[in-house]
Amino acid sequence: MERTERRAVKAAERRLAESVSSDEERARTLGEEREELRRPPLGAAVAEDFGELRLHKHYLRFLRENPDGEPTPDDPPIRLAHLTVRAELSTAENCYINVTMPDGNRRSAVYPRSLFKERDVKTFENRIHRQTLDDAGFARSRESRDAELTARIDRIRTDIDRKKQAGRREVEELVEAQRTAPERIKAEQAWQRAREDWKRGTGRLPPLRARPWK
Repeated sequence: MERTERRAVKAAERRLAESVSSDEERARTLGEEREELRRPPLGAAVAEDFGELRLHKHYLRFLRENPDGEPTPDDPPIRLAHLTVRAELSTAENCYINVTMPDGNRRSAVYPRSLFKERDVKTFENRIHRQTLDDAGFARSRESRDAELTARIDRIRTDIDRKKQAGRREVEELVEAQRTAPERIKAEQAWQRAREDWKRGTGRLPPLRARPWK
């Protein structure tokens, strides 16, 4: 009897796990799609490197020079839609392109006048600015899909919580129904009588593995 009862409980737990696993996989897939919307791929540069900066369709990267002279990105790419740029055209030794990050932090690319013309610095700053406008429009165009995916993920997660609660109740009710089943009670009573008979004959109680309904 106990083996049958355990199988019934395990079957109920397995049904719940399979149902929840399917929902969790759906939520994960939708979450990956949403993340791709929020973080489009880096892609190739859309312009030649300009000093310390490299411009991509959706990102800006600061560069550092390797010992071999090759420029290498030294920070994670910065999403264009979330930043602002301003050229600082000084009559002093250097010009600058100042970048304000999404979190408010700032960083500047330095352009020595001996190597870069002022108009080229301004032209590249304008190129970055146009690209930030394009990327901001790109991000806005995906806001409705992002909101739709977020709503679907929230509904799935709510459904998962509901299924888990219902599944736990089902298992608890099944265990209680098994515990209070008339045939179980009768079997338990018969077992208790048998135990007493065994004890009277042997002076000790029988092992639990001798229960006839296991």
